[in-house]
Amino acid sequence: MVSSTKPSTQSSTTSSTRSSVVSSTISSSISSTTLSTRSSAVSSIKPSTISSSTSSTTSRATSTTAPPASSSAAPAPAKIPVGVAITGCTVPGTIALTFDDGPHIHTPKILNLLRDANVKASFFVSGQNFASINEPANQDNVRRIVNEGHLLASHTWSHPDMATLGKADIVSQFQRLEDALFSIVGKYPTYFRAPYFSYSDLVMQTAAERGYKVINANIDTKDYENLNNMQVGIQNFENGLNASGSIVLAHDVHQATADTLVAGMLAEIKTRGLKGVTVAECLGDPVANWYRTR
Repeated sequence: MVSSTKPSTQSSTTSSTRSSVVSSTISSSISSTTLSTRSSAVSSIKPSTISSSTSSTTSRATSTTAPPASSSAAPAPAKIPVGVAITGCTVPGTIALTFDDGPHIHTPKILNLLRDANVKASFFVSGQNFASINEPANQDNVRRIVNEGHLLASHTWSHPDMATLGKADIVSQFQRLEDALFSIVGKYPTYFRAPYFSYSDLVMQTAAERGYKVINANIDTKDYENLNNMQVGIQNFENGLNASGSIVLAHDVHQATADTLVAGMLAEIKTRGLKGVTVAECLGDPVANWYRTR
């Protein structure tokens, strides 16, 4: 239980280095992908469709020029990098609440609060941590997370410090949870968070091989440290927002989080006019990319 509540700030040196550059990494990746997509699209587009104003002028000047054809093709979505730590959202006006260490007996109350506030969140679940994912009630929690439009993501099978593991054990932590989730919801997650934000190059390489987008956070509520005074957790959340944070760390295994913190965060989100979405949505990742089936 102590290891499960180890402060997220106790990251490895590798984690710290990556976290400090992650916002520019994701922004750069998205920008580069978008520019590439636009470049290829422009090279193949008909001259008459490049600019509506140019086409209109050409049509008036030359009676034999056909009117430009309309196009309903949507731009290709930005590609989210795998095996790279992502700390903040890229879609303006969004906030991503994330919950680690469940599913647990407090997960349903949090889901109820999110539903009533019309807010989506992300749940980074483990197989065997505070509770077993194979318990019928927790399998129901997992199904409900998916059915209600939240993001179901990996937090490893048993919540170890991944940076201390060799290749075989890293793979096992991914595979065991993937197998359990597939048996419950019929698909595998494509988002992952390392316990304690601790990872090595080998962890990131293995995550990339398995197609995982790796999520850190830039607002830590530290709910695990303030179970007897969750007003501190709410203040940490508000301070993080004031510092332009956008991916929030909390834990759905604590009663004080379910009873106090979540309601406080939802009220502040509403007051500030932010949109509470999944991590995937706050990165511009379409639903089709949230899971894989093989």
